[in-house]
Amino acid sequence: MIMPSITALSESQSFSITGKYSSKKDFEIVLDLKNITIEDIIPKIPSFSLNGIANIFSKISRSPKDNQLKIKAAVSDIVINNQKMGDLEFSSNGNTKINEFNTELSLKKGRKKNIALKGVWQGLESPKLDFNIVFKDLALDFLSPLGKKTLNNIKGLVNGKASVWGDLNNLKHDGRLSLSNGGFSVPVLNLNYEIEESKIDLRDDSFLFKSVLIKDINENTSALVNGRFSHYIFKNWNANLTINSDRMLLLNTVQKPESLFFGKGFFDGKVHLEGFTKNLNISLGV
Repeated sequence: MIMPSITALSESQSFSITGKYSSKKDFEIVLDLKNITIEDIIPKIPSFSLNGIANIFSKISRSPKDNQLKIKAAVSDIVINNQKMGDLEFSSNGNTKINEFNTELSLKKGRKKNIALKGVWQGLESPKLDFNIVFKDLALDFLSPLGKKTLNNIKGLVNGKASVWGDLNNLKHDGRLSLSNGGFSVPVLNLNYEIEESKIDLRDDSFLFKSVLIKDINENTSALVNGRFSHYIFKNWNANLTINSDRMLLLNTVQKPESLFFGKGFFDGKVHLEGFTKNLNISLGV
């Protein structure tokens, strides 16, 4: 069966798809996108905006004579949540008969590669990944809108190496990342925190925190954080964290007509956070 060729043009943008299909063992599909605005083709995600100009060519075929997958993509001037991230390049090539594809990805801002990924993915129907990733001064400012009104001004630079492997529906990772110049704000409580340079270990499905020091910039109080965040395919996040302090600023507001509470409040003791982030259990100790 020959698929009808589909082509769409709009000023400098173009989209085309051609191909044929007889069976899972005999088909060919060619997709070609030129100068496509990313925000026009990606579904909107609350608190997450993505802009950029994409050029993508992909061909996938299986037949007695031709078995190949070839993808080459470039997205220029990427902007995530109003933060300029640079240019992204992606390529993947391999044989669809043995189902193994060499893959590379890079996110580059100026001359610096903030993310460099290399590895292999296997299988089309049930993909398995084996990637090595290097982070170099990756800025986290783009995460701020995810916290909505509860948590914002997220910042920091991530460096380090990590590996990601396993079935797409059960990914694992390991490695060590460092965070520098980190910080965040809690607007409703008028709190601004800085995170001391720290190491974060990645193990299986968890991010491990050991003696991470958090300071508030108003009263110069501090706390130590230990524990882990775990996840299932980077969803359903689960916390098991302990925060210890002998004096930590937790409230720094002035009186307003609508205020239920105001003033300065300090914590002395231990806080334990446990459970899924959507329904977190918080216990206090002194």
